[in-house]
Amino acid sequence: MVWLFALMLFISGPVVADEGDPIIVSAPSRSEGTLKQQVSQFSRQVADITGQEQFARRGSTYCPRIIGLPDPYHRIILTKLEHAAKATRKVRAGPAGCQPDLFVIFTSDSAGLLKQIQLGNPGFVRRLQSDAKARQLHARAPVKWWYDTALIGVDGEPVIDGATYRTNASLISSGIAITLASIVVIVDVGLSDGYPLDSIASYVAMIAFAQIQVSAGRLAKAPSILGIFDRVSPRLDALRELTVWDRAYLRALYRIPPDRPLWRQRARLNAAMVEAIMEAERADQ
Repeated sequence: MVWLFALMLFISGPVVADEGDPIIVSAPSRSEGTLKQQVSQFSRQVADITGQEQFARRGSTYCPRIIGLPDPYHRIILTKLEHAAKATRKVRAGPAGCQPDLFVIFTSDSAGLLKQIQLGNPGFVRRLQSDAKARQLHARAPVKWWYDTALIGVDGEPVIDGATYRTNASLISSGIAITLASIVVIVDVGLSDGYPLDSIASYVAMIAFAQIQVSAGRLAKAPSILGIFDRVSPRLDALRELTVWDRAYLRALYRIPPDRPLWRQRARLNAAMVEAIMEAERADQ
């Protein structure tokens, strides 16, 4: 968490406000088998699990801090975060006075902000380049983010050099889980100009509760808020809410046992997501 305090030194002042073909969904007329294929592709394209043996997710609470956005607009961000938390059916907002673990920073110059951080804390940047593939530093993207993850024992106990893993591991349980300890999201107000704040807030909310990789154009036709920057439609027409698929992904992610090997988790996640989508579609009929 040391890097968070280094980051805050630079933002404490005022800030100006799996690969495959594109997913084309024909729901609800498609078959269950087709839906399973689409869900499998979608989950591989959105999840950032590089170098990990499990999916990561939040603990039971989150504590946001919004920086660089006028106070009257904070409620929009907070409401979208609440919607995403509700979709997990596991996570809730922390109490008043909680220690922030979700930073949402609005700036007119995300590249300049990151350069400041680089000059002031080279060690943090080296770790960022390893954890986030350096793209967060150099990409011209409306939203950039990175995660700080932590290993915990399956019952919440700390893990030191994998000791808990070796002690508690079995053929079923790894003995550990990966938690999203903290998240920093930087919104470049210049590059995101023209998108409704509701759209940006919903995008931020989705990446705040699941470890999401940069879409790099893969999600233009996906039924997800995560595809808004991949699409060529007018910015004002961007989705403004989490979709059925987004909510299903979050619900499924928080249903799977946190201590299972990745291949078991993936199968459980995909099955739970299919179930959630079909349940939502039946409710809409």
